[in-house]
Amino acid sequence: MLIGTWTRPLPLLPERVVVIAPHPDDEVLGCGMTMRWLSDRACDISLVACTDGEGSHRRSAAVSPEQLRVWRAEERARALELLGLAPSVLRLGLPDGELAESTAELTDALTAAIAGADVVIAPWLGDGHPDHEAVSRSAARAARRRRLPLWCVPVWGKVRRSRPYDGRVSRLRLSADAQEAKAAAAAAFVSQLRPVGAGPHDGPVVHPSELTAMLDGEEVLLW
Repeated sequence: MLIGTWTRPLPLLPERVVVIAPHPDDEVLGCGMTMRWLSDRACDISLVACTDGEGSHRRSAAVSPEQLRVWRAEERARALELLGLAPSVLRLGLPDGELAESTAELTDALTAAIAGADVVIAPWLGDGHPDHEAVSRSAARAARRRRLPLWCVPVWGKVRRSRPYDGRVSRLRLSADAQEAKAAAAAAFVSQLRPVGAGPHDGPVVHPSELTAMLDGEEVLLW
């Protein structure tokens, strides 16, 4: 499959990349096709899942955090399979929605997880989500400790454009086939896109207009 074309060449073609995701689905929505593009060029991809996403429906009576942990891990596995990816996944199990209170632990865990990598990919600091921004800060500290380049990707930042992108920007303009494949992978995250029950706190978490903004036909890397 032709993935797409870059508007600006990447600064290097890494042999090993570690992608850091605050929640299951962030890696797919932020850089799913970038991972596939890199994988097609023999780059080894691994994921660090900071949380299990168990807090997405914390006020729901229809689904428990324990159920969500299982459900969201299954959704991630299915989405990655649809993208043609089979990365290793390191689950840190930190509390969903509370990463800003776990920055020291998170930074230490990420520093260990990125050992041996050539590049780290993490959410953009301007993403407008507390967990994403906490991960961005901790990933930056860990990358500095390891003296590794950090590439940042907007997820919610595509929806909540409260500030312009900073740094050098490379955009992967997706082919029609790649857009279709990414949309199919995103649709695997049923728990986030459809209500989990009939109650007032049962979602969806990502509304159709927000998903449309995230699936805008390109992926953005800030470096």
